[in-house]
Amino acid sequence: MVAWLQSAQSSWLTGQILRINGDKLSRIQGFTEAPSVYHAKDGASLTFSEIGQAVSWLYGTLPRGLAGPLPVE
Repeated sequence: MVAWLQSAQSSWLTGQILRINGDKLSRIQGFTEAPSVYHAKDGASLTFSEIGQAVSWLYGTLPRGLAGPLPVE
């Protein structure tokens, strides 16, 4: 997650809190976890290559240059 946040892929995301719990990535709204949770494709852990797509799905946005459909919950 730290590597993804330092990459150019995350340049659209600022001032947000994300939570990783095992194979799940979620966003924090206020002081609570939002209801949508992204689960790693392999069921074990998130990979660098899927974090960008997962964050885009959590925020319901398609940053410029993102290709392909967002994952289905």
